[in-house]
Amino acid sequence: MPIDGAPDVSLGDFLLESGLARDGESAVWTLLPGGVSGDVWRVDLPGRSLCVKRALARLRVAAECLAPVERNASEWAWFEVARGVAPNAAPLLLAHAARRGVFAMEYLPPDRFPLWKQLLLDGHCDPEVAAAVRSVLRKIHAATANDTDIAARFATDAVFLLYV
Repeated sequence: MPIDGAPDVSLGDFLLESGLARDGESAVWTLLPGGVSGDVWRVDLPGRSLCVKRALARLRVAAECLAPVERNASEWAWFEVARGVAPNAAPLLLAHAARRGVFAMEYLPPDRFPLWKQLLLDGHCDPEVAAAVRSVLRKIHAATANDTDIAARFATDAVFLLYV
């Protein structure tokens, strides 16, 4: 029996196959706002919450814009690299299914982790937050610059050249 409440069978299957949910367990899936290139859900399971992100093959824009869902693997890989350099720079990664274009990560509640973009749009500019972001980005760039393995791992130019 699949997980109860999944938006579609493949997402429920992902949670079961990855061991993040148990067969027959109920889940409440809440689609989070702002997704243009993917769907992002908060998934509430008994006693725990997590976040599931799935890349969309057709972006939510006026013109038809198609993109390979494999780009989801690059986002997962970037989180791995960023966490390796600066452990608090990205959410904790829980499970990944590259063939499905989906991964799960820890859910960061907005009352504790507000979206910086939204704070800026609302007119809240905190120079200390900007300095902290700069510091983390500097650390990640310093650790990965001129690294041929990193360059090869993120050689995703072909995805973007499709749309030029």
